[in-house]
Amino acid sequence: MSKTIEKENLLKLLLLNLRYLQPDRYNNSTKKLKRFLIKNNIFKHTQILLNKKTFTQEELYIYLTQDNGKCKICNNKLKFLNFRGYNLKCIKCIENLKTKKDILKYLQNNWSSYAQILKPKNKNRKNTLIFKKINYNFKNYIDLYMYLSNDKLKKCRLKSCNNIVKFINIFGNHKDFCSLKCNNKWLSESRKGEKNPIHRISDENRKKWKQTLSNQVKQRIKDGTWTPNVTNSWCHSRYKIKFKRNNKIIEQKVRSSWEAFFQLLNINYLYEKLRIPYLYNDNWHNYIVDFINNDKKEVIEIKPKSEEYKEINIIKKNSLLKWCKNNNYTYISINEDYFKKIIWDKSILDDQPDKLKLMKFKKYFNEN
Repeated sequence: MSKTIEKENLLKLLLLNLRYLQPDRYNNSTKKLKRFLIKNNIFKHTQILLNKKTFTQEELYIYLTQDNGKCKICNNKLKFLNFRGYNLKCIKCIENLKTKKDILKYLQNNWSSYAQILKPKNKNRKNTLIFKKINYNFKNYIDLYMYLSNDKLKKCRLKSCNNIVKFINIFGNHKDFCSLKCNNKWLSESRKGEKNPIHRISDENRKKWKQTLSNQVKQRIKDGTWTPNVTNSWCHSRYKIKFKRNNKIIEQKVRSSWEAFFQLLNINYLYEKLRIPYLYNDNWHNYIVDFINNDKKEVIEIKPKSEEYKEINIIKKNSLLKWCKNNNYTYISINEDYFKKIIWDKSILDDQPDKLKLMKFKKYFNEN
């Protein structure tokens, strides 16, 4: 180690080795400290800094931090613990405490020192000077706060609810609502009609705000971080399916029974993982492709014949075909003819969450 060492670096080094430097019943702190400094080749340098041949942990700590270890309230000398600092529990200050309010204020200012003692399981708290002075066998810090402050537990902010809200800490902080349901209900009631802040926005700023929200949602859809919870325009339904892929049980929601059957028959195809941007009516949108298989380099789109020649679907298809050409993927379109030709085994619907709903659409299959 270099002959010159900064104060901050020396203090960090001592803090990192705090366990080794702590005094015990056999060796005092001075001997341990000297041995540690000699081992790290900085003892002579520390002697020069302090202008002393021998020194204690506290003397070195005062030099490094400029902390004289005196109480900020009464200027009484505090007990030195280790290189983390002094014991902030000032005996003189505790003895001068007279009223409940004074005791509460002291605990709030020294909360970090008493947080562990305030735990119900801690038996040593009765022997602590501050709690001897209180002379009250409290159950927990909530009970202690109520005793010292003469305060009462607060009720839910929602007027129609009389439930007690959760107490947070000894500073008297409470939660505003007893549940998320009450919170949402209060927001709904407090923002009805003219109270809603949206009515105070000018028309120009409202348009900008809507455009910003729209761009954010489109970007999230494009990135794949969010998928809109809407149904297909041609079937207006949703189904839950369950299958096993790579030794993992996957529960998935799909937008049609056709997609459900295709996924159960082709478990290696990923559902709605590919998003393609397309331009429609001078606005950019995101086309969420039904299935993709990156190993086979295939993309699957499932639609009935009646939907294939709609303007928007033609634009989507052209955008997807362009993407497939640039990325060497094969585009496959599936309609009702596909489901009429394949052989259907009833066992694929065993243990499915929406088995009864899916059974209604077995007319597209040839039962075997």
